[in-house]
Amino acid sequence: MRGLRLVLVTALLLGCGDGAVAPGGDATGLYSLRSVNGKAVPYEIVGGPGQGVEITTRTLFLRSDGTFLDRVMLRFTEGDVSLETVASREGLFRFSSPDLTLDDENGWGASGRLDRGVLTVNDGGVIFELTR
Repeated sequence: MRGLRLVLVTALLLGCGDGAVAPGGDATGLYSLRSVNGKAVPYEIVGGPGQGVEITTRTLFLRSDGTFLDRVMLRFTEGDVSLETVASREGLFRFSSPDLTLDDENGWGASGRLDRGVLTVNDGGVIFELTR
């Protein structure tokens, strides 16, 4: 059961194109997760008596060459046992201030907006707020 949840959550979080940092602003840097859907982390994705899946951290590194590295730390709990794992993906991003798009080679994509160092990303209907 835990293995199936791991696969489903990883697929959800890690679902092409050429990316570049466009003139009009600089989005490059390291962003750290502040909230998910307006709630502080850790954020429970799936829960129930004695079991659950939580997002504990997420970091997004936007590089100056238009590529990104996205890492999400997940905690799986069943009874008294917890397992943490990292799901990661790399791809290309485009930034045209204040709008940002992220795409990876597997067809996953997300959109966001950068406002005063706060990056808000809509990832499949889940809203992640990250700060630089």
